[in-house]
Amino acid sequence: ADQNITLLVNGEPRKDALHLFCNSVDAAAPKVPDSKGYHRYEQEKLHYFGPGFYDLEKVLGGKDMLVLEDGWKVYVAGGAVLYGRIGLWGTHKGTKVCGRGMIYNDTHNPRVLFEANECEGADVEGVLFHAHRPGVWQVVVNHCRNVEFKGVKILSTRYASTDGLDIVNSQQCAFLNTFIRANDDAIAIKGLDSRAPAECPPTRNLTFCGMQLWNDCNCAMGIGAENHCSLYENIRFMNSSIFSYDDPDYHEALDERAALAICCIHGTYFRNISYENIDVYHCERLIAAGFQPSFWFGFLPGDQSTPGGMSNIRYVNVQSYSNSGSNIANQIHIYGWQREGTPSKSVDGVLLDRVCIEGKPVTSASDPHLVLGPNVVNMTFK
Repeated sequence: ADQNITLLVNGEPRKDALHLFCNSVDAAAPKVPDSKGYHRYEQEKLHYFGPGFYDLEKVLGGKDMLVLEDGWKVYVAGGAVLYGRIGLWGTHKGTKVCGRGMIYNDTHNPRVLFEANECEGADVEGVLFHAHRPGVWQVVVNHCRNVEFKGVKILSTRYASTDGLDIVNSQQCAFLNTFIRANDDAIAIKGLDSRAPAECPPTRNLTFCGMQLWNDCNCAMGIGAENHCSLYENIRFMNSSIFSYDDPDYHEALDERAALAICCIHGTYFRNISYENIDVYHCERLIAAGFQPSFWFGFLPGDQSTPGGMSNIRYVNVQSYSNSGSNIANQIHIYGWQREGTPSKSVDGVLLDRVCIEGKPVTSASDPHLVLGPNVVNMTFK
C-alpha cells in the first residue's frame, strides 16, 4: 500500500505505461454522520465529499472553485470525483486538502486545478489532481511558506504548457512521496514578479523526497526559466526517480533543458542546490545549469543586466541507466555568462559525486558527456 507502481509493456514507456496508485485504506478519514454525498460541517470546519461525482459549479451555486477558509479541511473520499478547482489564500497550518479521491478539469474548464497563494501554512495529502487535456498549469504554490504535500498524484498528458507542479517565490515547503506526470516540466521552480530580481522574495528551504517524475517535454526537475527572485537557496531533491523526454517537436535543438535543469534568464543568485540519490531511467540531456539570454527560441526574453551567479551545486549518486541515441543523450551542460555590457556570472563549485552514466562514473572534465561553457570554476569529481 501507498506505493506508486508503473508497469511498462515491451520497454516502451512513451507508448505503453500503466500507472497504478496503490492507496492504503485511510485510517485518518474523518468520522462523519453521513459518508454519502457532500456535506459542510461547520463545527468540524470540514467539507466532506463521499464517493460519487460532483460538479463543483453546481454544488457551490455557480462557482467552479472551492475556496478553503483558514483552518478548514476538504476531504475527498476514495471513489469521489470533483470536477472543478480548489484554492487557498492566506491560510495557516491546520488548513488541509486530503483524501483518496480525484479533483479534475478538462478543456471546458481550462484553469489551474489547485492553487495556494500567500499562505503561511497548508497541507495536501493523498488526492489525485488530473488535468484532462487543458493546456494549463495544474498545481501552483505561489508566494507561500510551510506548505507540505504528501502522497499526492498529479497527471496531465496534453502538450504543452501543462507543468505538473509550479513553486513560485516560496519558502520552507516540502513535497514528499509525490507522483507527477506532465507534458511539460514535472516540477518548475519559478520567480514571477514585476520587480527586479533583487527586490523579489527569495525561494529557499525546499525539500523534495521520494518523487516519481515523468515529463514528456521539457524538464523533470527544473529551476527557471523565469527568475524574478532575489535568491534560490537550500533546495534539495533526493531519493527520486525520473523518466524525461525533452521536446517532441524540437528534439535536440534547445540547450536550456535537461532532466535536472537550472536555467536562469534574469540575473540572480543560486546556492546550495543538491540532487541526491536520483535514478534516471530515460533522458535526453541529463544535467544543465547556467545562464541564458532567453527561453524557448526567445519566446520568454531574459535580462542579464543584473548580477548573479551559482555556487555549491551538488549532484550525488545520480544514475542514468539508458542511452536514447540522440546527440545530447546524457549530456551534462554547465555554463556561466560572459557578454559585453552585462555582469559576468560564474558557476562556482559544482560537485559530481558518483554521477554514473550507463554504469560508468563521470570522473573528470574530459568525460565526453561534459560540455562546459564560460566561467565554470572549482568543479570537482568523486
